[in-house]
Amino acid sequence: NGVVRVRAKITETIKKGVVFLPMHWGKKLQSNLNRANNLTNTHVDPISKEPDFKFTRVAVSKYKKPVDKIIIVGAGAAAFRFVENYREHNKVDEIHVFSKEPHLFYNRVLLPEYVTEELTWEQLLKIKTLELTKLNVHLHPETLISNIDKAEKIVTDSNGDTHTFDKLILATGSRAFVPKDVQIDLPGRFTMRNKIDADKFKNYLDATGLPPEEQHVVIVGGGLLGLELAAAMKHKNAKITIVQRASRLMERQLDKISSKLLALDVQERGIQIYFDNEVSTVFDDEDTGELNITLKSGKSITANAIVYAIGTIPNVDIARSNGIACRRGVIVNQHLQSSHPDIFAIGEIAEYNNQLFGITSAAQEQATILANFIAGDISEAYNGSVLMNILKFNDLNLCSIGDIDVPENDTSYEEIIFKIEMADKRDTLLRGASNDTPVLGKLVCSCSQVGAGNIEDTIAKGCTDFTELCNKTGAGLGCGSCKTEVREILQNSKVLA
Repeated sequence: NGVVRVRAKITETIKKGVVFLPMHWGKKLQSNLNRANNLTNTHVDPISKEPDFKFTRVAVSKYKKPVDKIIIVGAGAAAFRFVENYREHNKVDEIHVFSKEPHLFYNRVLLPEYVTEELTWEQLLKIKTLELTKLNVHLHPETLISNIDKAEKIVTDSNGDTHTFDKLILATGSRAFVPKDVQIDLPGRFTMRNKIDADKFKNYLDATGLPPEEQHVVIVGGGLLGLELAAAMKHKNAKITIVQRASRLMERQLDKISSKLLALDVQERGIQIYFDNEVSTVFDDEDTGELNITLKSGKSITANAIVYAIGTIPNVDIARSNGIACRRGVIVNQHLQSSHPDIFAIGEIAEYNNQLFGITSAAQEQATILANFIAGDISEAYNGSVLMNILKFNDLNLCSIGDIDVPENDTSYEEIIFKIEMADKRDTLLRGASNDTPVLGKLVCSCSQVGAGNIEDTIAKGCTDFTELCNKTGAGLGCGSCKTEVREILQNSKVLA
């Protein structure tokens, strides 16, 4: 009676020779290829008027799509996930990947760890050369797409060569936002969006000839990238200062309480933060080779380098200049289609339902759905992604998922805040679990409230082992800064004895 195209699942749970298909009366996702009514008879019961659409004979065969030439512009997380997933369905379509960078398919999120050499370049690669060869992809590094002829379905690259396409996927990502008055091309000024940026920054610091502990880096921006770069550089013992325009860190991902707790943790790591502030001027000191940085608050800072990690701008110029509908990003529907049915957008530039999803997990989700759709599964649909951000900090577990602000006067939301209350343990925390005695003599250990007299009394009672002395008195069990003084008291008592 007709044809449907649906994803099939082979199972032993229904009778052999039987096909089960959920019913759809009308079009789904603007396509009638999903509805069971295409297959069933149009007979109607004369009494109940019930249509006879629950049983019919069918023939099942594997769908074979026409061979396509697919061009992908961009070589980031979204592009790689599309290629990887698409090749699971289709081995014969011709795939071309164009990228302005010489380096393709690597994890940009890990660039801070690459800068500090905690990770090698090979560890950032999403796929090795041999495995990439098996995917049978035509690579065009350091080649931009400059023009799109939508009518003839032809693109022109930066070398002047033309390429026809059946499907065009825009995955151009985003670029670093830099204030207009910043001269980023001058020495000591950097962004951190790709390997080229990371290498320039790393090489510049190496060229100073200073060990990491004598280097000072100012990071403009207290978001994910700024904080992760700060953590990586601090791991190398560099001096770090963060200049944050907002009044708190990660203001787009955290509520006020969480952000305050994060700021305390960051500051305890020895990272200086200037909130509600901006960089006013940056001048080179010709004598020292350092940067003299002035903040709008009037504060002056001397540093070796400054990194702008303020935010990003979607790279939609090629789409907008060629008549593809854009707002902040490329406007896409549930199939990730742009205003042209054979041109798609995924990743940081894809704007679905008036929203951009600038996270890796969303880019990969979009790429997977698009790979299934182009392979022939027209039931695949994108309905947006849950925003999730994880901060990579040593000894700190921080994850932000979903919305962070409760709309005012909206009773459909319930806000639940859970924190550990330690008021009943105040004395134990301040004085130490082992100490419930008064302080005798000069205060030696402020963590556990232990005086010199307490330590001397314990020694007099026969405790002459340093570790045992600390355990019995509680001294030195907190921050440990008093251990030197405790050891001196023990040594002096042995001399006197």
